Amino acid sequence: MKLQENVKIVKDFLDRNKWHCDVEEREDVVVFAGSVGGFRGLYPRYRFILVVGEREIQTFAFFPARASEKMDAVAEFVARVNLRFLFGGLTLDCDTGEIRFHVAFPAQA
Repeated sequence: MKLQENVKIVKDFLDRNKWHCDVEEREDVVVFAGSVGGFRGLYPRYRFILVVGEREIQTFAFFPARASEKMDAVAEFVARVNLRFLFGGLTLDCDTGEIRFHVAFPAQA
């Protein structure tokens, strides 16, 4: 099955690069955590989720800080930053203050 092959490819890539990851109960979700700077713990830890499909892979990066105050200013910042991205974009959950980056791309060998 193409989905299981794609999950294995993603997991093998992460394992080869020594990025610890787990496949969740939903077999199409690969979760790993690390920090920027080569995942060496130099910066705050980020959580990443990869949703692997038969034809696409979606990547979500969750920032360690949450917007709590000045939500309007944070929302404006997110909107302005998104204008600069060629692929993907930031999203802001106005209820929880969670900020994440989301991008999807084709899963082709």
